[in-house]
Amino acid sequence: MKMNHIHEAIEKIGCLTFTTLEGDTMHSRIISVCGGDEEGIYFLTMDVKPFYRQLTANPHVALCGIYP
Repeated sequence: MKMNHIHEAIEKIGCLTFTTLEGDTMHSRIISVCGGDEEGIYFLTMDVKPFYRQLTANPHVALCGIYP
């Protein structure tokens, strides 16, 4: 799938569920995507949040979104 199709779908959805791993424990949260380009998608988090620490420790994530 081309990146522009992915960006169009994310723009329609608006928010996605991001799931990260911390050891053997999964953590899911809703993230608002700010934009994207050929390099990937962009979203915000703070470096004091567990989400940030989980992403820097293991950058592999699962994404989920639905659009009616």
